[in-house]
Amino acid sequence: MSGNFSVKVKFGKEKCAVEVPRTASVAELKDKIEAAGLKECRRRKLVYSGKALVPSMDGLSLEQVGLKDGAVLMLTGTEAEVAPPVVAPNGVSHSDPPATPEKAPVAGSAQAQRPEHEQQPAVKRAHDTVAPAENGDGGTADGPREREPAAEPSEAREVDETPEQREERELQAALQLSTEGHTEDAAQAGSTPPAKKQKTPTDGEAEADDKMEAHTSALMDRYDSIEFERFDSANVVVDEKTIDDINKYQAQVGEAYVDPQFPPLPQSIYHNKQEAECWKCGKCHEQNRYPPFKDPPTTQEEAEALQAELDGIRCTSCHGLPSHVQKVNIVNRPAVWLRPGVSCDGCEMLAAAQGVRDVLSFVSRQCTHYLRDDLTNNTIGAPWKVIREAARPEDVYQGALGNCWFGGALSCVAAHPELIDRLFVTKEYNPIGVYCVRLHQGGHWRDIVLDDLLPCTKPFEGHTDQTTGTIYFSRGGTLCFAAASRRQLWVPLIEKASAKLFGCYSALAGGSTGEALQLLTGCPSETIRIHVSEEAKVYSKQRRDAILEQRTRLMLEGKDPDEEMGALSDDDDDDELLWSKLLSASEAGSIMGLASAHEACGRTRDFFVETLGLQTPHVYGVLQVRELFHDGKRHRLIQCRNPWGERAPRTWQGDWGRSWKGWTRELKLELGVINRSGVKMYDDMSIFWISFEDAQKYIASIEFCRTHPLWWKRDAASGWLPSELGAGSCYDIKAYTRTLANVVCWQEKHSTRESSLQAVSSNVDIGFAIVRRTEDDNTWQCLEYAQRAARDQVSVELTLEAGYTYRVVPWSVDLMQAANQQKQLRKVTVVVHTNRPIELKSAVQTWSEAASCLTTAIAKVGKKRKVGNVNAFILQEPAGMAVVAENPTDEIGVIQIDAVAPNCTSSRSDNMMSAVVAVPPYHRQLLLALSMGREAKYGFDFKHHPPESASFAEPCFDLHQPIPFSTSALLPPDQELLQHANDNAHLFADPQETAGVATETDAGDEELSEEEQLARALLLSTGEDAPEQEVLTEEEELARALLLSTGADVTQVPMPQSGEEAHEEAELARALALSLQDTENK
Repeated sequence: MSGNFSVKVKFGKEKCAVEVPRTASVAELKDKIEAAGLKECRRRKLVYSGKALVPSMDGLSLEQVGLKDGAVLMLTGTEAEVAPPVVAPNGVSHSDPPATPEKAPVAGSAQAQRPEHEQQPAVKRAHDTVAPAENGDGGTADGPREREPAAEPSEAREVDETPEQREERELQAALQLSTEGHTEDAAQAGSTPPAKKQKTPTDGEAEADDKMEAHTSALMDRYDSIEFERFDSANVVVDEKTIDDINKYQAQVGEAYVDPQFPPLPQSIYHNKQEAECWKCGKCHEQNRYPPFKDPPTTQEEAEALQAELDGIRCTSCHGLPSHVQKVNIVNRPAVWLRPGVSCDGCEMLAAAQGVRDVLSFVSRQCTHYLRDDLTNNTIGAPWKVIREAARPEDVYQGALGNCWFGGALSCVAAHPELIDRLFVTKEYNPIGVYCVRLHQGGHWRDIVLDDLLPCTKPFEGHTDQTTGTIYFSRGGTLCFAAASRRQLWVPLIEKASAKLFGCYSALAGGSTGEALQLLTGCPSETIRIHVSEEAKVYSKQRRDAILEQRTRLMLEGKDPDEEMGALSDDDDDDELLWSKLLSASEAGSIMGLASAHEACGRTRDFFVETLGLQTPHVYGVLQVRELFHDGKRHRLIQCRNPWGERAPRTWQGDWGRSWKGWTRELKLELGVINRSGVKMYDDMSIFWISFEDAQKYIASIEFCRTHPLWWKRDAASGWLPSELGAGSCYDIKAYTRTLANVVCWQEKHSTRESSLQAVSSNVDIGFAIVRRTEDDNTWQCLEYAQRAARDQVSVELTLEAGYTYRVVPWSVDLMQAANQQKQLRKVTVVVHTNRPIELKSAVQTWSEAASCLTTAIAKVGKKRKVGNVNAFILQEPAGMAVVAENPTDEIGVIQIDAVAPNCTSSRSDNMMSAVVAVPPYHRQLLLALSMGREAKYGFDFKHHPPESASFAEPCFDLHQPIPFSTSALLPPDQELLQHANDNAHLFADPQETAGVATETDAGDEELSEEEQLARALLLSTGEDAPEQEVLTEEEELARALLLSTGADVTQVPMPQSGEEAHEEAELARALALSLQDTENK
């Protein structure tokens, strides 16, 4: 063994490699790194495996700090730098000594990143736009974190003070607007929150603080920004002609296809070599080496010994247990790549030479050259199908990859089989192994070619004990990751296509249900937070009471409270409104998923797992949302499915769960738990009911995706977001007839998923307005506005009236500053889903057109505030805020805005946060727009100046130029568009009405007898293709139905003709048939 460590060090784009003795200290390592050219080493944090090698570790040896040969270290931040304060739910900043260090949440944890409506202080700050972090099950608690609206600005109160004191007080008041609970009162009173009394820590507390700070810094360093990398479709996407050429070539050479773009190598599974060799502790993030592969047990004693060995696996650093996914991955991690097969000539010849009587049955258990179906333990024999009859939610089984977010969404989409079928260009099993799968990314459908070589567990050859003659069948060779029941390939093929799209299988670890639903459906998703802590409810009530008191005071002063501070809304606390949203979304056919997260709900993992029976963090698919009236009470219920399927290690233990004592036969029948024969209708370990009240306690959020019928039209056009280089693109929609429309703006995505790299999301803020032209030149009426958010997409739904041209105007503030080096120019794709044909075209717009459309939109949806003779419209958005000034008078209006906004990007040049603007009469003007970065917060205030001060106003251009407004009427409908619709009436007929008539006709034409309906139900329940008609006895038909229902291949199994065996099977089959008949009748 070499006496040196070989270490690689990265600092931005700079890299170096050094060798140091194994006995060297951390200080000597830093000296070597500086000598290699990275002079910043002493001033920056040296991070390895999530741990910062702080100066106090300089005297330790490399082995003592856990450094290994081939390690990759990162230089980030500065040694003296303090991590940005993260406000915890109790309002204590992590830059202060916590009162109880052992319980204080660390930066980057789910507790520190709670939604702001769960935090007591009303702080206007941006949640880290951090891509979902890796966790025990690879899922995220609640998907993309959204930002809460900021505190409202208010004009400062006049008091006797010097100009210096006034300026200082105004700045403090502006900042206080984003740090105090009751911002309106605090700002008007000019008060400052009392300073916290610092506690002098004891030696023990100081030591705990040091550990907490080191751990916090290490976690914060995990979420570094990465430079945006544009997706290159040439590396992934193909056309149908290419697929045909591949099939022809492989058929000529007589070999199965191997995808050269995604080869069967570790690089297609893991990001790096360390992931292939180690598992990461979920508590301390230490890397632990995998144990060697173990032979499968052949006796009960061996099985118990192996289980005891697996149960004894602990983290070498904190002695924590691996999560359930990690345990599965330790046992079932990838060892080989195998493909499905229907025959193996070599194994069949060998079995025949050994005198085996039933060659096919024997070889199906012993062959290790092809993919083994772990449900039947067979490799060959029964045919494989891409999709057998139709996809079902219960087909999906999550594997050892931590992607419950993906598996849960896949299970939900399978409830709509037509959506799964649409993903496959290659719909039948291909012996050559070439498949084409279609996935959606950034507004574009990508056709991805791939082979059917799949990561599998280590196969173990079967053998025959020569002493006893006992035959031990082969084991292993089963899918490591997602699998499908009924010998189907659609689940692992979709997962492999996703892995290829994003770079490797590890890139699928950690995510949100909404992200997966967008990937699989091409439709926008939305997140609804349903958990509200008791503390947040109390704070929300206090805030409402304070606002009501202030509104009363304004009314007594003769002022209009709606104009001064806007209408009071408490929708966040209205659970009836929330329930109605879920119910209507379910009835509309939206696909939904639940995010379980113990930290977001203020509970421990043990409580969730052991007491509640919920996996955490984890994602469950939603199968039903319904109301039930029982015993004179209304019950609001949600039916969920665990993507682990029948392999789920636990299930919900609360009310309406499997073990609930309140179940009655009538309830089970009404909810479809059993049929009238008492037979269970589904696996009650993976599928369960939970009340809406319990979901509010233990579920962080619900994500749902609004899908459309397949006959809806889809039009798309791409362009550029506005930036410092230009106003970007706009999009014109011509509506020939009255049309329902869902307009979506997708921003260009990074080449891979940032969450898998544990990096900050590279998304920029994006929003858009939909406007329609008026009679005056360059004036518009705003119809809809999608607020800016740092998400993959933003969308709105509306009705387009016939004969009009609508304009979609996307915008972003992040790209307005050239200083944002990592925020490169971004493309945007506008997708319009409609129930009737429209025309969509992109165009290059001028700054004047963009400013006119956006100021009109902000003036419509913003909150109005009177500032002298100027109206200020304040719009607070998930990604920031925007302020538009409107001068409805005959004289010029001069208004000043001053903002304190650390870590925010300004729409004004040089990132200016203040401006004095002269607004001409009857004009509107954008004063300032902000986009929030990591740990951002802002506050701002207005000043009104006399018209004589207009000479001091700053010149305004781009989005900030003054735009005249008017109240002119809209342009009349375009007669050419209406005439085009009349001339082509057959193109604009309502497909829904046509489809409805056809469906009713088809249903009425086909009348089946009771026996035929029963036979069809039996056939559909098996998932097999319809066989040719055979003349069978009643016993033979029922026996065959039983065998098909168990997954057996009836073509390979002889049917019993007579005797007791046939009688018993017929009786069992008859019971099954009766059960299915009850289901049909129901």
